[in-house]
Amino acid sequence: MEPARKDPGHLGGRREGMGVGPQKFFPEPNGRAVPAGVIPGDGPSCCIPASGWGGPQVSPIVVAHRRERNRSMRKNLLVLALVALSSLCSLLATPASHGELKQQVKDTERAFAQTMARRDHLAFASFLSEEAIFFSGDKPLHGKQEIAKGWRRFFEKPEAPFSWEPESVEVLDSGNLALSTGPVHDSKGRLIGTFTSIWRLEEPGKWRIVFDKGSPGCGKP
Repeated sequence: MEPARKDPGHLGGRREGMGVGPQKFFPEPNGRAVPAGVIPGDGPSCCIPASGWGGPQVSPIVVAHRRERNRSMRKNLLVLALVALSSLCSLLATPASHGELKQQVKDTERAFAQTMARRDHLAFASFLSEEAIFFSGDKPLHGKQEIAKGWRRFFEKPEAPFSWEPESVEVLDSGNLALSTGPVHDSKGRLIGTFTSIWRLEEPGKWRIVFDKGSPGCGKP
């Protein structure tokens, strides 16, 4: 007499009294037999066919598609969590000290002056605030485009017509507005005046000039 065969899986090949026919089983990579339509996982829910007992069985292709979809959802959730964590770190970042802000403005003013020395008009314009005002000549220049156009003539020749260097910088306690002032020299290095610039913090660590006015030196009209 042939010994009784064990049902594959942990559910058995047939459920008596439930009207369920023999279940088809598919081998998993871990060697465990899983009924067709059953989505492997942890807990009792993994043992219920996707369509319920007695319903049409789900093909392995659909099961694989659902696995891939779940993996994709987990990946998207991880990306969202990382973005949220990055934003939180930015909010909790220690603000720059007053001394650090003054150094930022001084470095920015020097970089601004270097655009004239390098004859880089495009870089010069990148330091201008969109609503900047430059007191240059008889009529103030309003806005980034007008200032860039008005100062283009200073970049046309190979040699820079003048240079400047920040000598004194002060920043408001709010840390959003700063004043920079210093000497202006001609191409021969002679002192010809002074400048005063107002800088505004428009992005984290990014200062742009909003006001600029030059004054002639002693003996100049």
